[in-house]
Amino acid sequence: TDSVYWFRFSITNHTNQKSLLLEQGYTHIDHISLFIPNPEGGFKEQQSGDMLPFKNRARDYRTITFEIQIEPGATRLFFVRTQTSSSTQLPLKVYKEATFAQVSEREAAALGAFYGIILVMIVFNTLLWMSLRDKTYLSYVGYLAFYLIFQLTLNGNALRYIFPESPNLNAIALPFSVFTAFFFGFRFTREFMNLENILPKASRAIIWVERILLAGAIASILVPYAIII
Repeated sequence: TDSVYWFRFSITNHTNQKSLLLEQGYTHIDHISLFIPNPEGGFKEQQSGDMLPFKNRARDYRTITFEIQIEPGATRLFFVRTQTSSSTQLPLKVYKEATFAQVSEREAAALGAFYGIILVMIVFNTLLWMSLRDKTYLSYVGYLAFYLIFQLTLNGNALRYIFPESPNLNAIALPFSVFTAFFFGFRFTREFMNLENILPKASRAIIWVERILLAGAIASILVPYAIII
C-alpha cells in the first residue's frame, strides 16, 4: 500500500549521554519523517528516505539515521510518518554515537570484503573469457555484475555511491538487477551444462524463462515499482 502510516513511541535514555542516534535499518522506505515535540510547542521534523537525494541524510551511511536529544534519565515522545511503494518495515534501533561508529565500521568492513570477492570473481572470469573466448564465462560475468548491483541496491550502498542524486534510478536498479542477474544465471546454466545437446527440451524451456526475465527487466524501467517488485 502507498498509504501514509503514523507510529508513536517513547524512548527513555538510560545512558549518560544526551545525544543519541535513531537508525531505521530498512533502506527501501520512500519517505520517512521523524517528528520530535518541542517543549514550547510544535514539532521539529527530520526528513529522509530513499526517494530523497542522499545528501539529505543525517549521516553519510547506507541506512537512514536521525539525531535525537534526550537528557540522561529522561523520556521523550516521538512520532514517525512513513509512506512507501515497497513494504513498510521499521526496524528501529537507538545507539550512542560511539557505539554506532563501531557498528557501522564493522558493517562497512564486512560488506567491503563481500563486494571485493565478487569484483575479483568478475575480473578473473573476464580475463578467462578474453583468453578463451568461451561465451559461458561472459554469461557468468553478467550474472556476477548484476548480482553485485542487486546487493549494492539492497544494502543501501547504491544510493550512497552510485545514484546519490538520482533516487528514481536507484529504485529502478533493484528490480532491474534482479531480473537481469537471473537472466544471466539461467543462460550460464544452460551453456555450462551444454543442455542444447544433452537435454534439448530443457534447453528450450530455459530459453523461454530467459525471455520472460528479459521482459521483466525491461518492464522494470516502465512499470511502477510497487507493481514490478
